[in-house]
This record gives sequence, structure tokens and C-alpha cells, in this order.
Amino acid sequence: MSGLAIITGYLLWLFPGPRTIGRGGWRITLPCARLTLVQIGIGVVDLTAGALAMHALLPADPPIDFVTVLVIFVTATLLGFLSHAPGSLGVFEAAMIVALPQLQKEELLASLLIFRVLYFMLPFCAAVLLLSAREGWLAARVSAGKACVAAAEDRQLS
Repeated sequence: MSGLAIITGYLLWLFPGPRTIGRGGWRITLPCARLTLVQIGIGVVDLTAGALAMHALLPADPPIDFVTVLVIFVTATLLGFLSHAPGSLGVFEAAMIVALPQLQKEELLASLLIFRVLYFMLPFCAAVLLLSAREGWLAARVSAGKACVAAAEDRQLS
């Protein structure tokens, strides 16, 4: 409850307008209350979507309701953040295994592995492909531009 009070106090502090913090030449302008609420909303949607994906990947037997999975997922994610382990690797999985003892460990580990692939590796690979395609397109444009310049120089010399 004190976490919600801190967030509420922070939002009220931001409400009059954007705030700037810092000292001397080092200053940071914080986002306004509206933008902060949007960021909080995006975080809630992201965590809910992740928990929904995890819920869909869990074995059907024994049945576990979504709210339970949501609470466990958010807690495991927060523990991963606190651990500072890259990608919460290992910490997230251990928290999920401890919090869901009613599931067989093999099936839960399979669900966690599939979740990691779908939620982390698939978007990463898509981003690498898109970035590679963009860089290839930019390189082709530069090459075409150099070819045009070279052709124009040849014409001027002739």
C-alpha cells in the first residue's frame, strides 16, 4: 500500500507542471503527470499481456485462474528486476517454480522456455531482421547515389 501512496504522491507532485531536478549544469526535466500516467498504463498493459501469455502456456491441469498467474508473474518479474540478472534469467524461472508448486516442474519449465522464446527471442530476431533490412536499404541508396555522382563526373569529363 505504501508503494501506491508513493506513486500517488509523485503524480500529485508532477501535477502542476513538468518538474526539473538536478544541480548545477546537470538537470533532468521529468515528464508531466499525464505522460507519467501513460507510461504507467503501458507498463500495466505489458505486464498483463505477459501474464496472459504465460497463463496460456501453462499446463491445463491443474487449472490456475488468471489473477493468480498475474500476481505470480508480476512478483517474479519484480524479483528479476531486483536481482539485476541480465533478462532476469534464472530468477524469474525460479520464482515461478516456487510459486507454482502444484504444476509438474518439467511442464512448467517447458512453458517458461516457450515463454522466453516467444516474449524475448522472437521480438529480438524480428528487430535484428528489420534493422538489417533497413541498413541494407540505406547502403543500397548510398551506392546508387555514388554511382549517379560517378556517372555525372564521367559525363563532365567527356
